[in-house]
Amino acid sequence: MAVVRTVDEQLLQVFAGLQPLPYLGVSLLEATGCFLAADVVTRSVLAPNEVVLPKGSLVTTRQLARLASHGISSVDIAPRPRVVVVSIGDDPQADSTTASQSNANSLVLASACREAGADVFRVGPIPREQRALRELVEDQLVRADVLLVVGGRGNDGYAELEGVLAEFGGVEYSQLAMAPGGVIGFGRIGVDAAPIVILPGETLGMYVEFEVFVRPLLRALAADPQPFRATVSARTSSSLESVLGLQEFKLGRIDVVDGDYVFTPSVMVEALSLLAESNALASVPPDVSVVDTGARVLVIPIEDPR
Repeated sequence: MAVVRTVDEQLLQVFAGLQPLPYLGVSLLEATGCFLAADVVTRSVLAPNEVVLPKGSLVTTRQLARLASHGISSVDIAPRPRVVVVSIGDDPQADSTTASQSNANSLVLASACREAGADVFRVGPIPREQRALRELVEDQLVRADVLLVVGGRGNDGYAELEGVLAEFGGVEYSQLAMAPGGVIGFGRIGVDAAPIVILPGETLGMYVEFEVFVRPLLRALAADPQPFRATVSARTSSSLESVLGLQEFKLGRIDVVDGDYVFTPSVMVEALSLLAESNALASVPPDVSVVDTGARVLVIPIEDPR
């Protein structure tokens, strides 16, 4: 039976005991897009041990040039997490709609992981059969820092996977007081206790749960000192309705109008179209059923507002 959790309670479970990946010494070019594991200091006789870039800095092209100008050729970094995205449940005889949804979900998830700074591998679709699932887990644990599993038909069909994962450490399912989404599986498996997250097959629920739980997990593994996206307060261009008792995340657009942030909820119905036209998530607290037009709401930009 799934444990009932709030969003904050689930985040506590995901982050409990989480540490960045073991640090590596790499060349400057390999370090691009990674976070520094230690202060980078000069080796000049005139200015010894002067900090060029502090620990936790993101190595960008501009920072790389600065490091190179000081004669620095290698640095210690937290590596990019290696993420394996697994789609399950759709076999070659699956109807075209189900197969297309599974493929689209897998692509969306893999792309979101890459945008979050991970190295990504896609596997599947894998049939819901214990032997195939067992072989999959054994094979992918060799290269995965994180396993992400998504289905193609909603939240059902994970019974076989649950039985297999129990052999590797197990997964606990939570019924989340949030929408979209609702069910998430989380655990640590294998000798290295790699995190595994099982996301719903419904596209919007999968994406929102990724943004709320998985993206911060990946950024924390990469030693990002601020793994959560920044939030802003925005005026609503129209009213937002929500279900009491659920923390609802509304997809829409955030823009800068007359020097202030304005959030406009999307009116699209089809999930992939809704994702395509949105650049932000508005978070409506569980104790609020209506956000009036012009009222302020907490917004998570997923792209820079214009």
